[in-house]
Amino acid sequence: MAGKADMADVERDCGRAEGLTPVKRLLATVGALEGAAGVALAAVSAHAVPSPALGNAATLLMAHAGVVVALALIAAHAERRLARLLCLPAAILALGAGLFATAVAVRVLAAPEALRGVAPIGGSLTILGWLSLLPAALLGRTRQGPKG
Repeated sequence: MAGKADMADVERDCGRAEGLTPVKRLLATVGALEGAAGVALAAVSAHAVPSPALGNAATLLMAHAGVVVALALIAAHAERRLARLLCLPAAILALGAGLFATAVAVRVLAAPEALRGVAPIGGSLTILGWLSLLPAALLGRTRQGPKG
């Protein structure tokens, strides 16, 4: 588990205005992998193990994966304060969607009794991730472009 020093490093890294810092690159990578996993789950649901639950997990994973990648890339080009306000929601969304989809997939494909309480935790984290975007929406400044 990350200690205080690790979290300070993540916060400092995320606030750098130098493009894709290691944390932002990690978030974009996790989002891309979750998107690919979502497509794979959708294929399994459509062709091998028809399951509405598995299809829903795939849809949730794909939708949130795109948001995670977008937030990481936007943070890479945002001013420092806004970048920090975008990284935490991206991480929470990635974790929540990943936990939810993993729990559903394991329960449908392998062990119906396994990971019983993980999907609700993942879903709750996903909701929290969306709510954690509120500070960026309400407090983040926009750059003023050239007037035209």
